[in-house]
Amino acid sequence: MICKICGKEYEPPKKMGRRPSVCSFECHCALEKKQLDKKRERARQMSMAKTRNEIGQEYKCPSCGNVFIKNHANQKYCSEECFKKHKSEANRVYSVRYHERHANAPKTPKQIDKEITPFSEIIAKCKEQGLSYGQYVQQYNL
Repeated sequence: MICKICGKEYEPPKKMGRRPSVCSFECHCALEKKQLDKKRERARQMSMAKTRNEIGQEYKCPSCGNVFIKNHANQKYCSEECFKKHKSEANRVYSVRYHERHANAPKTPKQIDKEITPFSEIIAKCKEQGLSYGQYVQQYNL
């Protein structure tokens, strides 16, 4: 067989399931690098083509609805004000939904333990058990 990288003739090992297309480990590494470079170049060209197609075209701003011409491929809004307005609206919507979801959630044991009881109730419990306030706090880790 002839090596794809260096062009030397070589005899592949007999007990190999798939016949190698290169003669040595060095040629194998060179072949992999070549294939990877080719793949990266293809991806870069695709990215460049997409970018070239988008820049300079007219788009509608999702925040205010004005039509504008893109200055760069990732531009979505006509101005920074529209971006900030949309971002604050998105944050407000997220916050409302978050609080709606968690409003009726059951409390965890830690949250229940940390609920504040009025001082007068604690003093009444101390008197019931015949403890001072300091002893009661130490016993129940308040």
